[in-house]
Amino acid sequence: MVVAVGNAIDAVVSEIPGSTVAVQLRAAESFGVQNSLPRLRIGDEESILSGFADNGDTRRIIFQLPESAYAKVPDGAEVTVRYGTTRVSKEWRFGKFKKLAPRRP
Repeated sequence: MVVAVGNAIDAVVSEIPGSTVAVQLRAAESFGVQNSLPRLRIGDEESILSGFADNGDTRRIIFQLPESAYAKVPDGAEVTVRYGTTRVSKEWRFGKFKKLAPRRP
């Protein structure tokens, strides 16, 4: 199943320069909790370091991507989230990535 409508990239934030970039996503349908880790893919870069929003909303998820990996992401790369690596039951598509300098809090 593919969820491609109503999803958005809410923010890209670098809280500690030289460390990680937080990619904040919002989905039309809950990411839910499953037996495998959610996996963010932007172009060829991947991250499994994630957590739900502080309020527990499972339609919002925040991934951490090392700044070195973020630097390799090209403008216009496809953004997806899925669980698992081989057998994927659900995938969320967020469209093309508009690369900007990460916002600082």
